[in-house]
Amino acid sequence: MSRVTLVFVLEGGSWKIVQRHGSVPVANGVSMGAKQSGLAELADAAQESLEHVLGQLSMDATRARILGIW
Repeated sequence: MSRVTLVFVLEGGSWKIVQRHGSVPVANGVSMGAKQSGLAELADAAQESLEHVLGQLSMDATRARILGIW
């Protein structure tokens, strides 16, 4: 089974196809010879960075409370 996406635009009372995309649902590892993990790695890095920043904010808030300035 394959997937096809069509984009239509209405021009002068008639629908015209302006873009077509087709794909066959095959895993990247099979079709490209390697698993594509770049997006997952990017998401993991963003999560780690967010956790670091939130940890720093928490420590700063704790210090401010101890010093009585927040």
